[in-house]
Order: sequence, then structure tokens, then C-alpha cells
Amino acid sequence: MLNLPLDRHEIVHTADADVAHDWIARTYLEHRLSLADGRLGLRLHAWTDEVLTLGYVAYGGEATLTMPPTCDTYHINLTLRGGTKGDRRDATAQTWAGESGLVLLPNLPTTVAWSADAAQLILKVPRTILEGRYAELTGESPDGPLQLPFALDLGTPEGQGLRRSVEFLADELNRPAGLAAADLARRRLEDFVLCQVLAAAGVTRTIAGAAGMPRRRVAEVVDYMRAHAHEHLRPEDLARVACMSVRALQASFRHELGTTPSRLLREIRLERVHTALSSGNPDVSIGAVALRWGFAHLGRFSAQYRSRFGELPNQTLARARRA
Repeated sequence: MLNLPLDRHEIVHTADADVAHDWIARTYLEHRLSLADGRLGLRLHAWTDEVLTLGYVAYGGEATLTMPPTCDTYHINLTLRGGTKGDRRDATAQTWAGESGLVLLPNLPTTVAWSADAAQLILKVPRTILEGRYAELTGESPDGPLQLPFALDLGTPEGQGLRRSVEFLADELNRPAGLAAADLARRRLEDFVLCQVLAAAGVTRTIAGAAGMPRRRVAEVVDYMRAHAHEHLRPEDLARVACMSVRALQASFRHELGTTPSRLLREIRLERVHTALSSGNPDVSIGAVALRWGFAHLGRFSAQYRSRFGELPNQTLARARRA
């Protein structure tokens, strides 16, 4: 058998309906479990910390779960195999493997019917955590449960980002030398997953694109750029730090700083080159310093340097050595 997600964190594998009910209720939510033909082969693998629960669930038979409002949590169900059909009083949604998912809300009861071959990765996130992340990203405190859509489209760029980030987190939690014991790194990835949940639900995408990130999030990206300016930083890397799409990150920089991330990064790197050339160190090489800070094309670098500082790099170096 192929390895299943989170199989190093197996909670239960059972054909007993009462045992299956009790473990799903304990891990996720109280519910009523109905089996179409009595067949059951529940597999539950799950990891939990104070930020979220991530689990792999497969019933191994046609099953229907009737659930009350989640009250203190949000559940994000991503279908990996088979399909499910969800019903709540305001909507009906169908999910298919790799294409769609469902969101269970704190204030609405939900019924979900699973096909016999269905399997899902299911996130459970406390309201305080997800709503706090929403407030940080938007600058607005919600006055009630976030009205996330019942159905999630995993085919959009944001949906694909959510699916990939959750699968990556599951892989890392399952890896012997992965993130299960690396608290700081895991928190960072969990935070990114929460941002992807909000983006896939369309909650932060419009706000961020129209008004830009809060100033604090822009400052975090700028700090990261300053600390890692000598590295190869792609737009996707900076967007990941901000927990935003590349387009939203660019819009936020223009809104807050009047420039783009790439232009600011170039300015930071030019400043670092200028500092090195101004040191008067006799061992300083213009070419070596330029390459260290990411300027591979020396002719273009010289033009950018002169535009920024009003003189060529060799003039700065000569003046510093004369001093």
C-alpha cells in the first residue's frame, strides 16, 4: 500500500461505528454518523497543536455526517480522493478530488455525505486564530464569524496555493526530521497556511488588492529583504513572507511605499555596494562586491549605481582610498 498522508500520526483504523464516531468527535466535532450499507473502514491520522489540527480522514464506505455549528472553530475539508456532497441551510456543494473543498462555519449546521472511496485532508482552526489572522491582514476586526464560502474552488491560483500548502504541511509533519518537533519553523508554515485559507476563500484577496496590506506586513517584508538581500529573492519568496499573492504584494508596496518590491530590493543592494566601496578597504573588488549583492551584469550595474549616487563605482572606490 502507498503511504497515506500523516500515517506516522495514526489515531485509529476501525470498522466499529461507535469507535469511529467517538474518535472523529474527539478530534473534530460531535456529529451523527450514518452508514449507507454498514460498511466502514475509518482511517484517522491527525496532528494537533495550539494553532490547528490537520488530519487525514477516509471512511472506507458510504457515510453521512450530520453536524451542528462548529461554534469555536472553522473546518476546511480538502477532498483528496472520491467525492462528497455538502448541504447547509443556505447552500449545497459537491467536492471532487483535487478540485474542490468545503468550509464548515461556527454558526451553521452542515451535513456531508461521503462516497465510499472519499478521503480528505481536514483542517480545524480555532476562531480566535483565524479571525485574528484576518484582522492582521485586513486591519479590520470581524464582528462575527467570517462568512467564508461553503465551497472552495481548488482550481484557482489561490485554491491551488491552499492545497499545495496543506499537502506540504502534512508531508513535513509526517517526515521523521520534519516540522513536528521544529516549533518556530512549523509556526511560520502554519501561519502561511492560514493566509492561504483566507486567500482561497476570497476574504483577503479583494481587500489586499484594492487597499494594500497593513503597513506592518509591508514592514515585515522590507525587514526580510534587508536581512536576505544577498540571496536570490524571487517575487514568490517575498509574497510568501507576506502571506499574499505576488500581485497583492506589488499593489501593497505601491500603496504604502510608492515603489515595487524589485525596485526597493535593488536600492537596498546598491546601498550595500556603496557601503563596501566607501570603506576604503584595499582588498575590495568592484566586480566581487557587485556579484555578492546580485548584480551579474556589470555594465547595467554601473549605470544603476551612477543614477543612484551620481558617480561610477570606481570613482567611489578611488575617493575612499584617497581619504
